[in-house]
Amino acid sequence: MSEAAEDVPGDERDDLDDIDDEGEPQYPTVDEWVEQVYVTTFIRWESDSVRWCPKWWAHPEAVVRLRALWQTWEVADADTGLAGMANWLRDYLDPLRVGLHDPAGPFSGCSSRRHAEQTPMATEPAPPGAWGLPVQT
Repeated sequence: MSEAAEDVPGDERDDLDDIDDEGEPQYPTVDEWVEQVYVTTFIRWESDSVRWCPKWWAHPEAVVRLRALWQTWEVADADTGLAGMANWLRDYLDPLRVGLHDPAGPFSGCSSRRHAEQTPMATEPAPPGAWGLPVQT
């Protein structure tokens, strides 16, 4: 395994083993893929209906979506079949990008010039016995 791949946390690296003939991803981290592929290839003009934040890594939902795109892109890019990347565009990029850039999505308070911290949604504990477990007294 290359030195760069060793820097990838284990849970990310496990999903990417055997991506190419040597078992190495083309981009060993999600941030490299975002910087070198996503923002340079899949460009969208920021508007009322398209949001982006340069601090995308500070938005947990965005990280989940972009990581999923990166991992599946690595598999599609290594696919020697004719439809690998076309399938990736249809099955992964198009649907995940909608939620990523949606005005109510993870960048809802942001713009390309301003980052807004997100506040987690409020929760309350479930009442005793709500999950079908015996209530301890």
